[in-house]
Amino acid sequence: ANLPAYERRNCEAHLRKKNSDTGNRTRGAGKTTLARQCGLWAWMGQQGGLTSHAMMPLWVDEDMGVDQNSLADVVKYKLAALFPDARTDDLFINALLRKQRILVIVDSVSERSLATREYLKKIYSFTRAEAMVITARSPIAIEGVTPTKLFLQPLDEDTLLYFMQALLQLNVEKNQGKPVRVSLDEQMTLDQKLSALYRRSVRGVGNILPLPVRLFVEEAKAIKANSGSLDSLPQSIPDVYSRYLERVNPDNPSVPNFISQGEMLRAAKVLAKLALGADFIPKEFDGAEATTELKKEGWTDPEKIDPIQRLLDNGILISKGELINRRLKFVLDPIAEYLAAAARLQEVRHDPIKLDLLREDARNAAGFLTALDLLARTNEPAPSQPGISQK
Repeated sequence: ANLPAYERRNCEAHLRKKNSDTGNRTRGAGKTTLARQCGLWAWMGQQGGLTSHAMMPLWVDEDMGVDQNSLADVVKYKLAALFPDARTDDLFINALLRKQRILVIVDSVSERSLATREYLKKIYSFTRAEAMVITARSPIAIEGVTPTKLFLQPLDEDTLLYFMQALLQLNVEKNQGKPVRVSLDEQMTLDQKLSALYRRSVRGVGNILPLPVRLFVEEAKAIKANSGSLDSLPQSIPDVYSRYLERVNPDNPSVPNFISQGEMLRAAKVLAKLALGADFIPKEFDGAEATTELKKEGWTDPEKIDPIQRLLDNGILISKGELINRRLKFVLDPIAEYLAAAARLQEVRHDPIKLDLLREDARNAAGFLTALDLLARTNEPAPSQPGISQK
């Protein structure tokens, strides 16, 4: 998450408060990561976990309402799916919620329907969920309680290098069974290169999202594991995202649904435009509509190449629901914004008037505008769109 020094006891103190907490900040700041970590701490229970009694985290990403798909119903359905033989009557479910035996995590509320947001504002008129984490880009005025609000620490000149050093200590890459060691001189090189990337990416006194910093460090670890030179590290945030997309895309033609890096980028940009939609904010999108858009771009035979499945296997997309009613979503919102901005910029970059109109249309979408600005002023071209081949 965005807070490498965020300690379990602090999160525990917030969750011990009745009606729990609301985290809010801009997209990509680490809200979902922190919420997931709270869920892991809750799941650990008495074995070093979040609270002194066992709790089960339940992730809620459905739309909800009073008359249909209430929070209590969602919890019931999820528990019934996990434990088919367990007791799931209303009285028992409500007792679990009331006694803080279930930690309800409602993520990305700002991207949910208006009906869901209004329902959550009045949630305590319908359900006593006494341990709940909500993530949102802007505050949710929940009636009847005083929620604890967590604002994730921004990354700026004061915290950037500290965050990088914390990341270097996490999830150490393995090289033939041995941890990858980053020497003091190499750490100083990373400091310099990350500082330069920050200055090129942020105008004036500003903040940077945690995601590109994390991907930058992961790229450095991968280079080090392969005995490469840190001189080849990305020099801009668009390059950081592009390297990440390349790193997770297999270069082995024998894998199912193999597509080249260029083709993968093209497919991803088509889907990113669909995901951002008319308001330029990442959200879930319909799987059938995604297939239709890709067919327009040349993928007419998904039995030979299914770019959606390739992106799912790459970990770029996630899917929920049955194949007929499948919903898709980009795992990382900043990646979706970068890809959509690259696609839009290619359409208007030679027409200043159209570029200004695009910025005006997206004036309420800060993440998209940031990605568009970075791509527009970087020395690197936006990702190319080669022709598509069916294999």
